Amino acid sequence: MLYSAYELAFAAAAPARFAARMGAQFWRSPLNPAAETWAARSTAAAFDLFEHATRRYPKPEWGIA
Repeated sequence: MLYSAYELAFAAAAPARFAARMGAQFWRSPLNPAAETWAARSTAAAFDLFEHATRRYPKPEWGIA
């Protein structure tokens, strides 16, 4: 039951993660005249933080004998 809820939450966050990735790309675009402002850099960093926090990472190899 808990794993199903975990998978549902991950699937539900997918559109928001995609929007955050697109938002970060927009605010960092060299074609955006406001890209070098403090507000644009902060917004792009916040989008990156959300995108990286909701990303699924592989299980690490512990190598414990």
